[in-house]
Amino acid sequence: MEFEGKAIIVGGEFNSIVARQKSNKNVQLGELLIVDQGSKKHVLQVYDLVYGSQMDRQVLELAAGLQLESLFDSKPDFIDKSLRNYNLIVLKPLVTIDNGKATIAKEMPMFFSRLREPLASDLDFLPSQGLTLGKLRSGSKVLNVDVKIPLKALTHHVLIAGSTGKGKSVLMKNLLWNLLSIDNVAALVIDPHDEYYGRNSVGLKDHASGKVDYYTQTPLKSGAFQSLKLSIESLKPEHFNFLDLTQAQVEAMNAYYKEFNQEWLKALLLEQELRQVKTRQVQEVTLAVLKRKLSLLLDIQTSNGELLCNSVFKADIGRASLELITKSLSNGKTVVLDTSRLSSDQELLIASLIASDMFKKHKFLKEQGILSKAPSVCFVLEEAPRVLNKEDTIFSTIAREGRKFKIGLIAITQTPSSIPRTILTNMNTKIILGVSASNERSALINSSTHDLTRDDKTIASLDVGEAIVSSAFLPIALPFKTMLFEDLVKQSLSKQGLTNPKQGVEKVLVGFES
Repeated sequence: MEFEGKAIIVGGEFNSIVARQKSNKNVQLGELLIVDQGSKKHVLQVYDLVYGSQMDRQVLELAAGLQLESLFDSKPDFIDKSLRNYNLIVLKPLVTIDNGKATIAKEMPMFFSRLREPLASDLDFLPSQGLTLGKLRSGSKVLNVDVKIPLKALTHHVLIAGSTGKGKSVLMKNLLWNLLSIDNVAALVIDPHDEYYGRNSVGLKDHASGKVDYYTQTPLKSGAFQSLKLSIESLKPEHFNFLDLTQAQVEAMNAYYKEFNQEWLKALLLEQELRQVKTRQVQEVTLAVLKRKLSLLLDIQTSNGELLCNSVFKADIGRASLELITKSLSNGKTVVLDTSRLSSDQELLIASLIASDMFKKHKFLKEQGILSKAPSVCFVLEEAPRVLNKEDTIFSTIAREGRKFKIGLIAITQTPSSIPRTILTNMNTKIILGVSASNERSALINSSTHDLTRDDKTIASLDVGEAIVSSAFLPIALPFKTMLFEDLVKQSLSKQGLTNPKQGVEKVLVGFES
């Protein structure tokens, strides 16, 4: 009778189970394999591949030499491919399933157990509700099993890490698209490349939910257009913590805020004199440098005792646009900010202002005992280290405390090692795409919920769109493959009887003033 399966266990230890691979079967790094053992099933994963042989290495080298030097036209008869030379696979146990109940593996399959490919029914223990990441992957083979994370994982923070070109943006587009079909979840997307909404291509605008607000500096050809105006009176010294400021400059800002309250920025930029005795010691040179930094950041000039505002930051206009954005988030919508024409610091200032406002609102709701009625809010941060590499910003505060107030971060980065270890550890869900640099892989492996110490080679070998998710809300780290965004959109629209994204619901478009 022909052997059914891919391999047979022949030795090893708990975290390094060795099996001999069947000669006509292909096994890949990251592949999932199943052992049936009575009422139990063991799920194992391949993390290494090695050669095995019944022959001494010197004999193998002699046989190779005979072929290399053309002393034999074919392989010598005494070397039998299927019996004497073979591949060995090295596996780690993931879970044990006993009568449908899955637990973390604490035992080894029996000696000579047969390993087979998984069926969808073997994986019933995976979450069936939540945010879909993609399809389960076994090596390079994609299985018809959805990989999902529970929604509460979003407020416990998500890190998406991968080298350039491995599919971070495509994965993020897919996650945002899937979020639009889920009630009571909002997202603020800081988009420095204007790639999520889909101005000139398929994007979030094509989702039938109509739950997307879009802000941009460049007018659109169609749709309503509303300019964004952020009042400088909404800004506080704490919103500028991401800047490299001296202690004297920070003290100067606090002194102006203490004396002038909401009009502190206007007073500082116009160099109004501080009257309070304790604050008179602000040096002229400190004030001059600080004024120059803030003027450049806000793109504001002074003339004849007046402020000339050239960008999105305005004087004496109230909180109108900020209230529109926070209201949309409070209503469970996704807000996309196209910051491609803003400086990096302007982008961070806007994000800091909105995040601070939402954090205070949710903190107040919790104090009133009604936070459970509010949607969860996610802040999507591209190039995350520039935001999270300081301990005293609103985003580092959210990383530590946001879960208590239904606010989470989705941080995207190529260099997770640049994020402070305390914050990286607080990212309780890590989605790892291909990472080429060993120090970056180490940072991810050492801070993940699950033990990924034996997955270094697997992570390095991940192809475009292939990923591993390790989450405190999943029983094991799961390999998956994300779809191309265009394919996901077509699939979603076909379920609604639509064939073209342009047939979707008309959207109301809002944007920056040019």
